Amino acid sequence: MRLTKTSLYAIKAISHIAMQKGDRPIHGRDIAEACFMPKGHLLKILQRIARAGILLSGRGASGGFRLARPPDKITMLDILEAVDGTLIHHQPLGPDTCFSFPGYPLLQDSLDKITHSARIILSKLTIAELFSQAKTQPQHSSQKARTAFRNQPLATPSPAGHIA
Repeated sequence: MRLTKTSLYAIKAISHIAMQKGDRPIHGRDIAEACFMPKGHLLKILQRIARAGILLSGRGASGGFRLARPPDKITMLDILEAVDGTLIHHQPLGPDTCFSFPGYPLLQDSLDKITHSARIILSKLTIAELFSQAKTQPQHSSQKARTAFRNQPLATPSPAGHIA
């Protein structure tokens, strides 16, 4: 199984929304900025998630996105299927296709079992669990670098015209 960039953006954005205090909607541009994501792409992802019933969305100055249900009721499976479609390994092939071969039924059965197991695991992992992990784990090195970069003062020209 491979996580797409779209599904990773979705998980990160929903986690960001879940970590906010209160029930106030958060503008898509604020989520994009806080999570270092392209705004246009993120807004399309958030709309898909809203259509799936995971987020509530509103327009206008007081609009934005907020969770439609508590973080402990939003699973990774919900999110992945909202953005990437139903989690399946493939469409079953008929016996007359060019892809069929003597061991194909065994391979298909094995992939079905893997997909079923992944669905079970992802249906038990919630945003609340990710949020609780985030509170206890140290900040990732790339996050530290971004934070340090954001906290540096802007360079200013010196009287001689050099950037200090």
